[in-house]
Amino acid sequence: IYRIRADWGTLTINDPQVINDAADLNMIPPSQVTPAMAQEVLDDYQADWNNWPGDIGAPYYDLNNNGQWDPGTDEPGLQNADQVVWFVVNDLDAGTVTNLYGSPPIGLEVQVTMWGYNSEGPFGQAGYQRYRLINKSGFRVDSMFIAAKWVDPDVGTYTNDLTGCDTVLNTMFCYNGYPTDPDFQAYGLTPPAIGYTLLQGPVVPSPGDSAWFDFRRIAGYKNLPMTSTSYFATGSNLEDPPLNSYAGTLSWYNMLNGYIPNADTINPSPYLTGSGPNAGLPTRFPVSGDPVSGSGDVDGQGTNLIPGDRRMSLHSGPFTLQNGDTQEVVFAIVGGIDPAGDHLSAVAKLRSHIQAIRTLYPEAAALPAVSYRVSHPGSTSSELQVRADLTDFTAVSGAEASFIPEFGGEPGFSLQLYDDGAHQDSLAGDGIWGNSITLDNRQYPYKGDLSVQTATDLRRFDNAYTQVRLRPLPDFLNWQVVWENGQQDSSINYQEKVHLRFDIHNPDLLHNIDDIHIINLAPVSNNQVISYSQGISPGGTASDDPLYFILQAPAQGDSLTFSCRIQFDYYSQ
Repeated sequence: IYRIRADWGTLTINDPQVINDAADLNMIPPSQVTPAMAQEVLDDYQADWNNWPGDIGAPYYDLNNNGQWDPGTDEPGLQNADQVVWFVVNDLDAGTVTNLYGSPPIGLEVQVTMWGYNSEGPFGQAGYQRYRLINKSGFRVDSMFIAAKWVDPDVGTYTNDLTGCDTVLNTMFCYNGYPTDPDFQAYGLTPPAIGYTLLQGPVVPSPGDSAWFDFRRIAGYKNLPMTSTSYFATGSNLEDPPLNSYAGTLSWYNMLNGYIPNADTINPSPYLTGSGPNAGLPTRFPVSGDPVSGSGDVDGQGTNLIPGDRRMSLHSGPFTLQNGDTQEVVFAIVGGIDPAGDHLSAVAKLRSHIQAIRTLYPEAAALPAVSYRVSHPGSTSSELQVRADLTDFTAVSGAEASFIPEFGGEPGFSLQLYDDGAHQDSLAGDGIWGNSITLDNRQYPYKGDLSVQTATDLRRFDNAYTQVRLRPLPDFLNWQVVWENGQQDSSINYQEKVHLRFDIHNPDLLHNIDDIHIINLAPVSNNQVISYSQGISPGGTASDDPLYFILQAPAQGDSLTFSCRIQFDYYSQ
């Protein structure tokens, strides 16, 4: 395994990143790293740089443009990455291969490149992997699929995870089933989410199209998307394919084709949609709903499994791999965490990072820092203020934000942005562009694309703004203690467990609230979900007995504070 850093020549044994490297390699805390251990890391970086195997497939910058690796002239690396890892695997060891899933070797080589960026933005929240498959079998491989990623994610405590997939983003992801997780609570953190997004699928012939291959466009081909996903869980009927048995190979064949993992390839069983409007229907993309808004087929809901130990895989195919041919797939492993939020806002953050990465692939270019604020000057209108920090762009001559609804058929709108100091855009000429618009309230959330015109090109950033709420939040009114396990005085007393009842008021005078779900994030509630699906008319109020929070009063002080998440009409906040 070869590993390089572009800045290896500037590193010292006192560099915190070098010390962390040494700690990981020696499996000890950073405080126990010795100067000799740190020096070994530096020596390894230098040796791998000087002995980089560009002649057998490791990526490099062809500085003299002669199409071949020239040590001392060309440079190791790719895509302006700050760190690169490269290695090769094959199936030459028949015993090892057969012991996996019972299938004999067929003569494949896989060259793996992994890279990352030392960045604070979305690109720094991801690791990138390219898998090059070379057919050295002497035969053509028909109807080939790639499990572009199989993973056992274990987000914190491994027994409380959920999984999902996003067919628009070619992504599968895993997140915590609850607002808190013991492994992250120990560090004062909310649970994160992790996603695996297919940036570049296998190449297949397609006249008139073009595909990415080796970071270049090639004409007459297209990249296959994610064509199915699978997941399985300990203790369920979705069991792991058995090891050291050809039944494991048959189970994988079914999964690659979008079926559940079992060995019956003659009559394979489909995954069934577990929740949402398509519940009960077969699908090649199980749990493809949106956990943030609670819409569609969401893991943990309906007939889907409860939170637990999940494994998952993302697939693409079929394609033909001729003898001697090469295929490649590229994906990113992306993280998302919201320190001020919970497990669901981590999914929203993850999705935002993936959208940014996919928008600019295969480059890792500058991204605009965007923000927005919504106020409600009246009970029927919303004012949207939009900003975009374009200081990392040169010669910007214009910018525009275009919004469409994420759900439903309400009309879209566009907003021209300015950097003149007169459109709520900060100071004139400071690179902060902005504007505002007042609209009638909209029932469902909106998303916005940002277009930036420079002297050289027009750049478009899809989904720069998401979950834009153009209506007021529901109000909680008329709080009452309706049950307590201490003094029976209808008050909250120290250390009491109480049921705190409330009404829900819809302050929007234009739109109903069709249904609403409130997730109680207080630890004592055991992840209580309060649901009201009878609809609340414009200006109306819901007042039902089941509307109460389960809460624990503090041991001292004069305030009881708690957090909750509100999901209504595809919003989540």
